[in-house]
Amino acid sequence: MPRKVFISVLGTGNYSKCTYGTDNFQCETHFIQEATLKMIGADKWDEGDRVYIFCTDGATKQNWNEEPVGNNGLPKDYKGLSVVLKEMQLKCTFERCLIVDGDNEDEIWKIFSSIYGKLNEGDQLYIDITHAFRYQPMLVLVLVNYAKFLKNVSVESLTYGNFEVFRAGKTAFAPIMDLLPIVKLQDWTFAAADYMENGYAGRLKKLASDELKPILREAKGTNENATNLKSFINYMEAIALERQTCRGLNVTSNENVDAISQLTTNIDEALLPLFVPVFHEITKSISTTEWRTNSEKNCLLAAKWCYERHLYQQAITFLKESITSYVCGRAKWSVCDKESREIADAAISIKEVRLLAAKFPDKKIEEKWNETARKNAEKVLCLLDSGIINEKLCETYTKIGGTRNDFNHAGFRGNATKPNQLIDRINGYFKDVEALWNEETSEEPERTPLFINLTNHPVESWSDEQKAAAAVYGEPMDMPFPSVSPEMENEEMDRLVEDYAGQIEKLCKTHRITVHLMGEMTFTFRLVGRLKAMGIRCVASTTERVVEEHDGVRTSTFEFVKFREY
Repeated sequence: MPRKVFISVLGTGNYSKCTYGTDNFQCETHFIQEATLKMIGADKWDEGDRVYIFCTDGATKQNWNEEPVGNNGLPKDYKGLSVVLKEMQLKCTFERCLIVDGDNEDEIWKIFSSIYGKLNEGDQLYIDITHAFRYQPMLVLVLVNYAKFLKNVSVESLTYGNFEVFRAGKTAFAPIMDLLPIVKLQDWTFAAADYMENGYAGRLKKLASDELKPILREAKGTNENATNLKSFINYMEAIALERQTCRGLNVTSNENVDAISQLTTNIDEALLPLFVPVFHEITKSISTTEWRTNSEKNCLLAAKWCYERHLYQQAITFLKESITSYVCGRAKWSVCDKESREIADAAISIKEVRLLAAKFPDKKIEEKWNETARKNAEKVLCLLDSGIINEKLCETYTKIGGTRNDFNHAGFRGNATKPNQLIDRINGYFKDVEALWNEETSEEPERTPLFINLTNHPVESWSDEQKAAAAVYGEPMDMPFPSVSPEMENEEMDRLVEDYAGQIEKLCKTHRITVHLMGEMTFTFRLVGRLKAMGIRCVASTTERVVEEHDGVRTSTFEFVKFREY
């Protein structure tokens, strides 16, 4: 069990007898320490608890000793505090702690060390600052925060006996003023700063829980303001966690941000007035007017939020996903649909290869169509033709992906980046990604279906059945099949294949293409592979051999059956 520890400073003044108290408690005494100890229930404390009275030599003589004397050397007309404490018959131990006068900076720090040295890990502090001299109340507040950090102490009570208003005749008794809200305001401010600067909500949640438990227990859940504040804190923690753990679906849906925005106006009554601006600042840091339900921009906003709180790995992860969200949003696809995002990523990768191939035409750079891209070839091609994925987007996507990999592989790479350079790079990426939203993006063009007949048999020579079957794929168009020499070398064949692939790719900008490809085997094999890698459908025609015999002469004809996809 943690110790209960009472801390008070005893002064050198002549303490007149008066009644100290509150609306529910009163005690007539010369010493505020006696009244405060009775008010906080120190008579029920255990042997392990402590009462520390800090005194200078002068205070010891004038107010602590059994027979205190004044500055004039004459006895005072009241017993010293040591006698009063004995007469209270407390179970806990009380102790006079000698301190210096504090006339200079060195002595002030000695007082600080003397008080701090009496504290143990986890102590619960009850502090009276009635006779704390000049700087001492501030010293106590600083010391409390210091001890909270190093010894995990808590402040259960901070009081001041306001004898002055009683002496002035303004009150019937000297009120014991509760100053604990000052400490609590500090705690809430530090916790809020921790959230604002680091995205950590644990301290705020604990403070709220400690404050609200007795209120909710007494009200049995009927205190709406307290319930709203509890919900606010829970949503706030959920928002922080979904950003810290890179939960893109939650960030995009924006449900928790929407919920907390609706609660903001309902929590003010549950807070001290000075707490209200703190919570409003928290709300502003969580939710700006840019956040939207199911918006493709939410990942970018989450990346900024993480970067500002030094969550750099989360920031770079959200940045990369924000580009995928951007592409999905511009393509009018669901930002949260897994397959749509995979298609978008595949299209970006294909575009990167095409840009690279265009820069180095002499090098053979093959496009890599993954299974998702092949299954959704038409969507991929449509996206590539839309203008959404441009060179700048690909460049940004590649750079961000490299930095993300550097993070995720913990720098175990030959070209690992230095920490400060990583942070600077991420900061620079924001401008590149934000620029995407500022660019004018062309609308997706209407693409008409086209059926390219790349064979030695022009459409004109086809049967009506074959023409009708071709029309299902699009408007027929003949593309003459090349003359392939049996002496052609592989390099020349590759150039021929690339030439035809390039011609067909240009048509993809305005058409949804199917290629009917039949002819010389090696050329057909290579071109089919190249076109399918580009996501272009290729078909062959199947026929049935019909044999007829007339006057002993057998003739064979081939009748069209259907088109079969390669």
